[in-house]
Amino acid sequence: MYTFSLLSKWFYDKATVRSILLFLTIFIVFVGWVFPALQGQMKVEPALDPLDIRFGFTPGEAYAYLLALGENGRQVYWWTELLADSLYPIVYTASSVLLISCFFERLFPVGSIWRKLNLLPLMVMLADYLENIGILTMLSGFPAQNEGIAQLASIANLVKWGLFPALIMLIMIGMGGWLYSKLGRIGTRL
Repeated sequence: MYTFSLLSKWFYDKATVRSILLFLTIFIVFVGWVFPALQGQMKVEPALDPLDIRFGFTPGEAYAYLLALGENGRQVYWWTELLADSLYPIVYTASSVLLISCFFERLFPVGSIWRKLNLLPLMVMLADYLENIGILTMLSGFPAQNEGIAQLASIANLVKWGLFPALIMLIMIGMGGWLYSKLGRIGTRL
């Protein structure tokens, strides 16, 4: 528990406007340019969502998608998972941890258990990495099919997307609290 407290405090110390803007900018580059460009190279017909952005998948759906990619598409997907999707979880995790830390620092006093919720994005990142390992394993072994690995990748995917709304909610609560405190200060000046 002490380690979590130290890690949480470290993120609070790093939550500056500059660091938040840096990671949000990198996040926008990934979402707006890197992933669309890589997805375009996969050339799946008909257009299908990659396994990463689905909310769960069966082993059959996973292997049908990998088959639909074709050899070139699978190579692009493998490199995407290995390189871009190894960096992206760090980027979105840093963005969200820093945003939550910035907002919660103003909402909750030091020592409050609520401040440790800034670590929730780390759980999302862990699930994302487990999903990526599963997808890389399926891609590396293709055309052989390992239903166990596909199911584990899908479970990790469900955990990732299941925690995501909580992460968004924490950011919204933090932003709402911050706005409320700003509006309250404006109201006292009137």
